[in-house]
This record gives sequence, C-alpha cells and structure tokens, in this order.
Amino acid sequence: MRHPQRRYQLLTARKGGSLCGYLIYHWAGEDATVVDLFAEEDQVSKALLVETTAIMRRCGVNTLSAPVLHSHTDREILEDCGFQPRESAPVMLLTLPWAVNRKGDQGLDHWYLTHGDRES
Repeated sequence: MRHPQRRYQLLTARKGGSLCGYLIYHWAGEDATVVDLFAEEDQVSKALLVETTAIMRRCGVNTLSAPVLHSHTDREILEDCGFQPRESAPVMLLTLPWAVNRKGDQGLDHWYLTHGDRES
C-alpha cells in the first residue's frame, strides 16, 4: 500500500492457500495503529493481533492502537489481546438520501468503521 505520509504493512492469515484474514497497520517512530482487521474466525483475528504486537515490539514501538467504535464487533477480541479502551472521539456520518439502505434503519449499532475509514 502506498501513502505519501505513512508506511503501511499488511499481515495475512492463510489456510490451505486461501486467505482467511488480514490486518493492516502503520507506524511512525514509537507509535503504531491498526488500520483494518478482518478474519473469518476470532482465533485468526487474535493470531494476527498477537503477531502484529510482536513485530511492533521488535521495531521498538511503544504504543499500538486500534481505534474502533464502541459497538464494533472486534472490540471484545481487542480487549482479549490486551488492548484497553481509551478516550472517545466523536464520529460524524453523512447518509445521502440515494444511498440509504431500503431494508431498514441504519442505527448506531449497525456501522462498521475502522481507522482505515477515516479521511483526514
């Protein structure tokens, strides 16, 4: 992945040659951030987080953050791997009339956002 200001890395988990999970992170100096995490099984997510933590320790990183919404499905997995909830930050979403899900209301508990979804 290429970004003019950040160095991104991608970790993948495979089973029998098939992709079953990935984790994308970036770091600068002593701080790193998990940008996106996806896996078919919780154990795969945990393995990716454990491996990323080990890599970052070897690189001299002091903090590894994984910003997610309070309602994010991976929050429990992150906490199981030693991540701690921190201060919150407001998130604003714009829903355009033509993009509204016609099947029902998209309440706060239905959004899946990771750090990689930020435009800043």
